[in-house]
Amino acid sequence: MRKMLTGWDQVTTSRIAQRYNVGDPGYAGKLNYCLSVMKNQSEVIPCAA
Repeated sequence: MRKMLTGWDQVTTSRIAQRYNVGDPGYAGKLNYCLSVMKNQSEVIPCAA
């Protein structure tokens, strides 16, 4: 049997919260906050190797 992709779900914080959250009602809001912080960073911070 072969499988075929027929479409993609929208990638939103609400969708991620629905699929991966384990009981935190504020999960989507926390994801939104993290994304806003990352988008507003003015410099790239290198990761420690």
